[in-house]
Amino acid sequence: MPNLTKRVVDAAEPAHSEFFIWCSSTPGFGVRVYPSGKRVFVCQVRVGRATRRVKIGVYGPYTVDLARQRAQEIIRVASEGRDPQREKIELRNAITVGEMCDKYLKAASANLVMTRFGQPKGRATLKIDEGRIARHLKPLLGNLRARDVTQADVQRMADAVSEGRTGGVFKGKPRGKAVVTGGAVAATRTVGLLGGIYAWAEKRNLVPGPNPAHGIETARCVAKERTLSVTELAALEVPR
Repeated sequence: MPNLTKRVVDAAEPAHSEFFIWCSSTPGFGVRVYPSGKRVFVCQVRVGRATRRVKIGVYGPYTVDLARQRAQEIIRVASEGRDPQREKIELRNAITVGEMCDKYLKAASANLVMTRFGQPKGRATLKIDEGRIARHLKPLLGNLRARDVTQADVQRMADAVSEGRTGGVFKGKPRGKAVVTGGAVAATRTVGLLGGIYAWAEKRNLVPGPNPAHGIETARCVAKERTLSVTELAALEVPR
């Protein structure tokens, strides 16, 4: 069993059927040589009683040294009792923040998202959620994998909304427009919405915990109080 080097990989002659060349210095690391001449780096490890053969990548885009580093990482993951093959699949299938928000809105539109009072979200509230997702969440976080978003990512998003960086005039209903200014209150409510979306998604196994929207520094929203005038009170009276 040779040590896997560039010279060894280049010298491997294709045969009528595929075969493997395994590395002596990094057990489990090897290259798969196909009849076509294609060479693909792999890493074979044991996880419990099962054997996993994980594809690393094609020779060319992957050098021997880069593939070896990846193999060593796979071996380390397996040594911790984790399944590198399963983690690779989960990573490939991981949804983005934008996709997570779309799933949430679809569920909310079907009355499957409950408020803290145990009632489905109202249409007016849902329209506000749609606006915050479209104007703030998607532009700033939408392309990130939801599972990879950190508290720092959410804090930067909140700061950007608070500073008005997502503001603008957007096309709305026919002949209408939406003027978005951002600000501290908008940032607070957008973070609250994102936290609710993550909590909803975690319960459905769409993302792992913890919730990255927890512990974010935002302005405190305080309800405003005002005493109604005599005229306003009279307008509220129910006719007998």
